[in-house]
Amino acid sequence: MDAGKKILLDLLTGSLRFVVPVYQRRYSWGETQCRQLWADIVTAGRHPDRTHFTGSIVWMQEGGIGPDGVSRCLLIDGQQRLTSVTLLLIALAEYAHEHPENLRFSTDMIIDRGYLVDKYATGEGRCKLTLSGDDRDVLRGMCDHVLALDRPNHGNQAGTTSRLEANLDLFRSLVAAIDDVNTVWNGLQRLEVVSVTLDQG
Repeated sequence: MDAGKKILLDLLTGSLRFVVPVYQRRYSWGETQCRQLWADIVTAGRHPDRTHFTGSIVWMQEGGIGPDGVSRCLLIDGQQRLTSVTLLLIALAEYAHEHPENLRFSTDMIIDRGYLVDKYATGEGRCKLTLSGDDRDVLRGMCDHVLALDRPNHGNQAGTTSRLEANLDLFRSLVAAIDDVNTVWNGLQRLEVVSVTLDQG
């Protein structure tokens, strides 16, 4: 086992791809938890001298690095937090596409840093976070849409509502209402977690 403090967004860069095992519960955070995460991020963004600790991410590498250069990691704990941050990143990418002026970030930056997808990859290794069950396709569609924001979004093809869609809409409204969106971007850079890597077996 290896454990250490990391900036949460740093876990989403590079070759790591997080996969939620089928035995894990589905994404279930509601408005209360998302608003608390938002408040923590905004507070961190308004205080550049400090970071904000937001819990642990526990994962285990599933074998070595594959021929596609992807290292698949089973996400044992931290799914709710990582998924919610992913939804917020999608909301920020959409906002930056519509309002590019006076921002310290851009849609291209979010894509190029690989926080959501590896734009050069295909198949399962494309998304940085793969959920289980029906949530898998919903989140994948949301992330893929960020790569093609000029095209119409056909949304959830299954026709069902999900926590993912409800929370993305919440983050969209919060991003649109804040006086300076750069505060949110700054706060995201200061979210700290304890990253715990488990050994197989």
